[in-house]
Amino acid sequence: MTGAADLPSLIERFFTQRLMQQRNASPHTVASYRDTFRLLFTFAQKKLGKPPSRLDLADLDAPFIGAFLDDLEASRSIGIKTRNLRLTAIRAFFRFVAFEEPAHAGQIQRVLAIPGKLHDKREVHFLTRSEIDAILAAPDRDSWMGRRDHVLLHFAAQTGLRLSEIIQLEHNAVVFGTGAHVRCIGKGRKERATPLTRQTCHLLQAWLKEAGQRGSTKLFPNIHGGDLSADAASQQIANIDGTRHAMELAEAIGAGCFHHTSSIAAAGLYHGVFREDMFDEAEGLDNAYFRTKHDSEGLVRKECKVPWRIYRPGVVVGHSQTGEMDKIDGPYYFFTLIKKMRELLPPWMPTMGIEGGRINLVPVDFVAAAMDHIAHKRGLDGQCFHLVDPDPPRIGEVLNIFCRAAGAPEMTMRLDARMFAFVPAPVRMAVTGLPPVKRFIGMMLRDLKIPREVLGLITYPTRFDARETERALKGSKIAVPPLESYGWRLWDYWYRNLDPDLFVDRSLRGKIRGKVVLITGGSSGIGRATAEKVAAAGAKTIIVARGEEELFKTRDELIAA
Repeated sequence: MTGAADLPSLIERFFTQRLMQQRNASPHTVASYRDTFRLLFTFAQKKLGKPPSRLDLADLDAPFIGAFLDDLEASRSIGIKTRNLRLTAIRAFFRFVAFEEPAHAGQIQRVLAIPGKLHDKREVHFLTRSEIDAILAAPDRDSWMGRRDHVLLHFAAQTGLRLSEIIQLEHNAVVFGTGAHVRCIGKGRKERATPLTRQTCHLLQAWLKEAGQRGSTKLFPNIHGGDLSADAASQQIANIDGTRHAMELAEAIGAGCFHHTSSIAAAGLYHGVFREDMFDEAEGLDNAYFRTKHDSEGLVRKECKVPWRIYRPGVVVGHSQTGEMDKIDGPYYFFTLIKKMRELLPPWMPTMGIEGGRINLVPVDFVAAAMDHIAHKRGLDGQCFHLVDPDPPRIGEVLNIFCRAAGAPEMTMRLDARMFAFVPAPVRMAVTGLPPVKRFIGMMLRDLKIPREVLGLITYPTRFDARETERALKGSKIAVPPLESYGWRLWDYWYRNLDPDLFVDRSLRGKIRGKVVLITGGSSGIGRATAEKVAAAGAKTIIVARGEEELFKTRDELIAA
């Protein structure tokens, strides 16, 4: 087979048949290979002037693949290990193609002969006892989060489990008594058991009594009783450690000014108006993002040895002229809800919604233009600038702007979420902690793809004064456009490019892979044909029939297939 139409077909079969069906590759492997081909197609369009739909297999020859790998190192500054991982994905594809397109055997052989780069293997370092003790002493054990973090760090130091493995553990993964251990499924989907020391067992037993009060089955839940993510660790690395390294670089190269992009999150959940000269007054910093944004800004204020300027943008949304955005955040979390309302109800039907605090949204092009202008003005070192909307709309108004953009019914009657603050906290926790209520809320949030943490920001209490920013931008004509003027562009771009439903596998395999399917009359006729189909699609198939001999014969044939 030849022709430009065949490469997309080969790519599709490589992912759906080879990786997902035949190899049963993990979602992480599939995502890694997907990213490789995204980068490859972007490079092809730049170098060959062809979009992915017009590429031919012959275009992906050995010199082209080599140039692609070299470009990754040069333009994206990737390391040798990452380069070799990208090459691994390409090799896997060409090994698959070797059986599909034997006419291209020579080209395939030359691509498979591209060697991986050798690299130095760094020595694996480890923490000393005093360093471990210092880390374990860091969390504030007077708070619930501090006690959780202390036990988690002690558990990690003793077991050596990865963070991704720890956060997925349930209560029943820990076995106490004789031969105490923890069971987990780790990298490569390998199940293993790790022994626990007596001290770790005592800490875990005390922690489980406290954690269980939040109604979570997770060993280390978040403050709301939901799943803990790797977010706190990644925020620590990106915000605090990243800022420290950036300051070290600025000092090493003798930079004239260190421009630090913080966030209004540095104010936490401050009640009232937060000014640009305020910092230590921040409160409500339990959220990992809020806390690490605040702490990273504190590093700049206290430790930066070169002149600095700090910028605190609001919730950054897409470009006001194109709607373009590269991540789901802020108001985008409610777009799935709005889309479902549009599908279920006519646009003229009044609906009930919520009202809450003011949400400070700013388009990314405003932030870039404002920072560029302020960065080039003299005499502003040592100051902080709020890049915010001076008159932010309330959350109910924001949702209605997007409802109008989507053609969905507006929320004409809005209940103020702040009225629930009058309900005593123990009563709220008792009601929301009831298993049926918790399951229903969890089901709704999963279906609407809304993180649980977002609910706590509906009554966001902070307003921001931006006098220094307004003074610095005076005469520049740089200002925040009203959300009403560009909200439709944000919706349109999300709907066409970021809607999670665009990436759902709607094939039979996508619907039933990994699920348990029970089939009656599965030893013959329609039942057997159905069993063969769902088993091939990756389902855990259970067949039931009256004839034991035929049933076992069918089972053996399904396993052999």
